[in-house]
Amino acid sequence: MEMLGRKTIGSYLKKEDSQSPKGVNTMRNLKIFMIFIIIFALIGSTSAVEARRRSDRTKTTKNVAIIEEVIVPEEVIVPEEVIVPEEVIVPEEVIVPEEVIVPEVVTVPEEIVVEEVQVIPSVYDVTTLGIANNGTDVTNKLNALPSGNYYFPKGTYGVNGFDGVSYQGFKPKSNSTYTFADGAVIKVLTNGYTHYAGIFIKNTDNLTLINPTVQGDRQSHDYSKNSTHEWGHGILIAEGNGKITIESPYVYDVTGDGIDLISPGSQVVINNVRIERARRQGISIESAGSVLINGGTIKDISGVSPASGIDIEPYENGQRLDKIVINNITTQNTRQGLLLANLHMANNYNITINNSTFDGIFVNNIEKTIGGVVNINNPIINGSNMGLVWTNAYANVNMSNPIFKLTSLKNEGVVEGIFRFYELDRTNGDVIGGFKCTNAQIVNSQSESINTRIFNFSNSAKTTVSDISIIVTKSNMTNTIWATTPSTIGTIFLSEPNMTNVTAKY
Repeated sequence: MEMLGRKTIGSYLKKEDSQSPKGVNTMRNLKIFMIFIIIFALIGSTSAVEARRRSDRTKTTKNVAIIEEVIVPEEVIVPEEVIVPEEVIVPEEVIVPEEVIVPEVVTVPEEIVVEEVQVIPSVYDVTTLGIANNGTDVTNKLNALPSGNYYFPKGTYGVNGFDGVSYQGFKPKSNSTYTFADGAVIKVLTNGYTHYAGIFIKNTDNLTLINPTVQGDRQSHDYSKNSTHEWGHGILIAEGNGKITIESPYVYDVTGDGIDLISPGSQVVINNVRIERARRQGISIESAGSVLINGGTIKDISGVSPASGIDIEPYENGQRLDKIVINNITTQNTRQGLLLANLHMANNYNITINNSTFDGIFVNNIEKTIGGVVNINNPIINGSNMGLVWTNAYANVNMSNPIFKLTSLKNEGVVEGIFRFYELDRTNGDVIGGFKCTNAQIVNSQSESINTRIFNFSNSAKTTVSDISIIVTKSNMTNTIWATTPSTIGTIFLSEPNMTNVTAKY
């Protein structure tokens, strides 16, 4: 056995193969011994593997048990006190604080919103809207402008004042304001029409024109058509019942009137007017609901009759002169500064003229009516054509505190007078009268001629003269009266400082 321990198994196998049967048996026993050793080794290995498997199963089971305890801990998965904390989710005092949601002081003050829109309107420069100011015809473009507030920069805006059928020109819209820069001119383009308008206002309400200038075509007009061409107006106001305000208008070189009003229901205000070189009239008031004219000058009116500074004259029965007020107007170089005619054609007339200077006052062709009154207060009659001339008229005219400053009355073949009453055609037997004058002063600078009187009554035998009262408190004239005898003499009272048989001479 000691030898076995020192040699390898292979050496033994070789040795047994070379010996006798006894050696064979020995070899067989050795093989059996080796088989048992292998079997025992295999059994041991299997036991070790099974033991290792049992150990792994034990560990896995333990791990699963641990995971189950962590993955589904009931107290963590559904913690009611965390998921719906009532005191945090709906804090009533924060979500609906009534004093913050509807504070009355923040509610939308209507008066502030409306005032901002009205007080600060948009103003459009017309030249930025494709309207040229180089004198070319812009009539259609001007009249295509909607209602609004517009500004006209310096320049010339050409318009056609007539189309062969009706008045044209610039036609402002209702609810609008048009402001003209100094040097911005509405110019009537040269034409041969008997009628035209530079600015034509018709059926318009809530309109304001500021500083408009209108130039007519008097110098270049074609007068070849057989007519007086006296209806070419700078500003024509016709028809309607609206409110119209015109600030500082300047009209010149028109073939007719500077301004003509034929608008029975309108309420018209004209301030600081200036009119020059109109052929027929400075201002004609033919019909109007109310007119207020404050301040201005009218001069160099000539070319076609009647060539007045201001003419108040309805043109047909049923016209209106409800309330006409004229303040502080001066006329120069006109045939008569003020003309009153056909007043009986108005349903009623109420006219007041204050503190104005006229180169003559002419009252003409007025039939006696029940209603109507004209008050002329503090006038100055200045110039050389006439003082007061009264023809074929009976009108309720009251004059107070007039001052006559005449330089040289033109006799024109008849006897003149500061106050002259006469029948124009001497055939109809007209009624002349209705005039009352108080505190008249005559301070003429002219050399008194034999044919100039304070009072002049020149009438036919068919004329009725009545209801005339004239009180002159100051005069530098000595020739008092010249008169022919009318058919009927009514109440006539004439008084002047010298009192040289005034009534007897009449």
